[in-house]
Parts: sequence; C-alpha cells; structure tokens
Amino acid sequence: MRWDVIIPLSNLANPFMKTYINLIFVLFLCCGEPHEREFKDYKIKHFSEKEIPPPTLLKGKKLHYTQFLIPRHIIALEDHLIVAENQLNDIFYIYDLNSMEFVKSIGKNGLGPGEITLCASLAKGATYGEFWAFDTNLKAYFGYNINSDHKLAEKEIKQGEALAMAVNMVHSSDSTFMTKLMHGNKMFVELTFDGDTVNTYGTWDRLFYDKRRLPDHVIINVLQGKLAASEDRNYFAFSGLFKDYIEILDKGSGVITSIRGPVNKLPKFDIDSGPGYEVPVFKEPKYHRYTVLHLGESSIFALYIGLTPEEIVEGKKGVSIFEFDYSGQILNNYKIDFH
Repeated sequence: MRWDVIIPLSNLANPFMKTYINLIFVLFLCCGEPHEREFKDYKIKHFSEKEIPPPTLLKGKKLHYTQFLIPRHIIALEDHLIVAENQLNDIFYIYDLNSMEFVKSIGKNGLGPGEITLCASLAKGATYGEFWAFDTNLKAYFGYNINSDHKLAEKEIKQGEALAMAVNMVHSSDSTFMTKLMHGNKMFVELTFDGDTVNTYGTWDRLFYDKRRLPDHVIINVLQGKLAASEDRNYFAFSGLFKDYIEILDKGSGVITSIRGPVNKLPKFDIDSGPGYEVPVFKEPKYHRYTVLHLGESSIFALYIGLTPEEIVEGKKGVSIFEFDYSGQILNNYKIDFH
C-alpha cells in the first residue's frame, strides 16, 4: 500500500498525523495471524481450559464379548453396534444395542468378489442400515447392510486414479462422498463416486499458519484427524488428532464454524526431506487431542484425550467427552470412569 496516495506527504511533519500513522500501523499488526481471521463464511470460536464446564461423571458398563479379540473400529447404527476386527475370520460383528446380544458376523475375509481383507475406516452409509468400510490393501470401499442375510459386500467402489488422493470419505448422498484430499488447500471436498468434484468448502490455511511456507500435503498431515457427518447429512465436521480443532460445515449455507481449544496450539515438528519429499516429524511430547467425533441432532460430542501415547498406556486419567452446540459453544464436559 502507498501511504503517499492516502496521506499527502506534506502532512507527515504534523505531530498529530505522525501519531495517527503510528496508531494505524499498530492496529494493522494487531489484526492477528491469517489463521485467526474470520470471514463471512468462516466463524471462529475459541475456548480455554478455564472455560470447560465442571465435569459430569459417566459410569460405563464393561461388556465381555468372545467373538473378537482386538476391535479396530466401532460405530452405532440403527439400534445396532458394529465392531470391526482385522483378523482371519469375518471382519464385522453386529450386536443389538437394546439387549447387547451378539446378532451375527458379516464381511467375509478374502480376495474373491465381495470379499474384504481389512477395515481401515468405518462409516455410516446414506441409506437405512448401510455402512461402508475402506480396504487399503484392495484400495476399495465396500458397502454392507446390517439387515442383509449376505456376508459379502453388496456394493464396491474402486479407488481409481480419480479418488487416489481422497481420504476419510463419508457419504453426503447416495451418489456422492464428502472427503478431504491429500493435496491442495481445499478443506471439505464433495466428490461423485467417479471422482468428479461437486463442491468445495473452506481452506486449510484458515486453520494453519507457519512462516516456513510449507506445501499443502505437510499442512494436511499436521492437521490430520477424523471426518464425521450428521444423520441428515446437513452437517460435516473434521476434528484434529494433534491440533485441538473442530471444523463444522453447515452444508446448506456453506458456513464453517471453527472450534479451537482448549489448548489451541500446533504440535511442534521438523521437516524431513529424506523420502524425496517433505514430511513432518513431530517432536515429543506429542499429545493426542480429538480422536472420536459424533454429530448429533442438536449437538456435537467429541472425545478429547489431552495425553501423550505414553500417558495413555500408563493409564493416566484425563479423557473427556466435550459436548458443543452447532454454534461452537461448549455445553458439557463428561468424564468417563475408565478408558
């Protein structure tokens, strides 16, 4: 910006004018980093540890099941609980949420048509009773229905070249996914099953600032986390594993609400170019922040860890379930009695 265009140079000798210019300069510097600025379609909601409500204790009931040993993913779907285990037998185990009894197993393990080798991610589908799993070995998404009598997948979407960079895919309709790409600055990306872009919402640079001018794939790696959708597919949200953030997209309006806290700090990391491209190497201690996200009818529930992996293994307590409304206001702080 040219100051002589706005203010005649002859006025610079005036002491009042000098003070005025200095004040403008200070205000310019205090506007905040780019990642702390709001826009018409991007609202920021901060909260600190002091603003967390007093805890409400949740008393859990431990369930003992013999059908699996090491559960990898768990979701609740239509009064049922689905547990995924990557062993040599069936991949998915279905339980009745009312009786908590075992119902059946589906997802035949193998390389044949409709078979799956492992479940890397598990998400609800767009139709009743439907869920989808991603197999990183077969590079394909497999669709199942808990009401079906078949163990094999009823639907399959190959992750071809057009979808190669898409991760954390959840259905936004019966023919589209909401996802994020491992390259580029776009945050929420809606794609068809063929990989064509339907729409994009938000950008990652509104959440991240580093003077090193890092490439997009490094930023996305640092901000890695979960993607979840509401039942009606009106809301989608990302949560951060290493940085404590939740980005909530109102798909109808296109407005994103960014919840930042309770620490609101980026993890410390160096850049390693050894593999032939830049990757972040996180410094210790590396805290885990938000690990599970559920978008309810009128509020959002987020599992917050706030511990290092070593502290988790040691059994250190501190895990919370935060409840937020869709405007980003924290409502409740639930503590679980075991984890």
